[in-house]
Amino acid sequence: MSGHERLLMDFQAFIDFLFERPDGEQEWYFADGFVAPELNPQTAVIYTTRLFDNVGLYAGKVTERTFCLAMDYLINRAASDHCDYFFDESVPESDKTALFSSMYNVFSAVFALKCSTTLAHIARTPQISYNGICYMWWDVLPRHGIPPGREFRAIDEAILGTLVRILELQSLACQESALHGLGHWHVGYPEFVERVIDGFELRVSAELKKYAANARIGHVQ
Repeated sequence: MSGHERLLMDFQAFIDFLFERPDGEQEWYFADGFVAPELNPQTAVIYTTRLFDNVGLYAGKVTERTFCLAMDYLINRAASDHCDYFFDESVPESDKTALFSSMYNVFSAVFALKCSTTLAHIARTPQISYNGICYMWWDVLPRHGIPPGREFRAIDEAILGTLVRILELQSLACQESALHGLGHWHVGYPEFVERVIDGFELRVSAELKKYAANARIGHVQ
């Protein structure tokens, strides 16, 4: 996206940029003439955290597609470079860990309420849908525990802690997403992932038992 013009914005303009879109619009971030916001890394992290902290309010005002396109733009490296800010070395570590912890709110305040019980790893779930974004969140987010060096430890702990919290939600879609994410993290933190999923095993629903067993050994896609 380096070839695009950039637009300065405050927080409200950031919210409008994400959500003030025509209903049914296609992936606006791929459109010709797309203008990316001008944000320094720390501001981008703070704005995104603030959004996630109050995400239920914003989700209640827009359609499913509008909301999901906005989330895709924020977290998916294939959709934009916005998520690169989440790992920028210039951003204080406390701001970055707060951001990853705030992602829990997207699951508890939106996905747990709006996702259907259709399991995305079995059904052909549309990518731009509550279930699709919920399931793929930790897959498209560009951090899966490798390399597991000391410089990443606080971020890794924040992400893994958020995955554990999401696994506790009484929502099949959220639990499936957390297992999906943990499966991808197995390569970097195998003992942690196995311990968490072992602890979840007694409570896992029948629909997710096989998926949980596969995630425990990192066999997810």
